[in-house]
Amino acid sequence: MNKLAKTILYGIGIGLSLVLTIAIYLSGHNGQTSLVSAGLVMMYVMLIIAIIAAFFMAIKSIRNTASKGKWTLLSVGVLVVLIFLGYLLDNHQIKEAYLQYGISTEVKSGIIGGSLIASWIVLGIAIVFSIYTAFTDFKNRL
Repeated sequence: MNKLAKTILYGIGIGLSLVLTIAIYLSGHNGQTSLVSAGLVMMYVMLIIAIIAAFFMAIKSIRNTASKGKWTLLSVGVLVVLIFLGYLLDNHQIKEAYLQYGISTEVKSGIIGGSLIASWIVLGIAIVFSIYTAFTDFKNRL
C-alpha cells in the first residue's frame, strides 16, 4: 500500500472515530444508554488490544534490536501510569444508577472511572499525533 493510500485510510479512520465519539457523547445526553454502553465496551476492547499489541511488539523489538524494544516497553509503562493517574483523578462516587451494573464499591467505581479517564487521555494523544503525522507527511510530499 502506498503512502497516499495509507494517509487516506488513516484520515478515514480518524474521521470515523471522531463521528462515533460525538454520536456516543450526544446519545448520552438524550437518554440512549445502549449506544453509550456499546461505545464504552468497544473502547475497553480496543484499549486492551492496543496494550496487548504494544507488549508483543516490544517483545519482538527486543529480540531484534534491544534499544528499540526498550522504547516500546517505556510506552506501555506510560500507559500504566496514565491508568493510575486516571484512577487518582476519579472521584470514586457510587451513584444509584451504578448499582444496577454491579458497581457497588468505591474501588470498582475508581477503576472504571480511571480507565475511562486514561482512555480519553490516550484517545486525545492519539488524535493529536495522527493529525500531526498526517500534516507533516503531507507537507513533506509537497
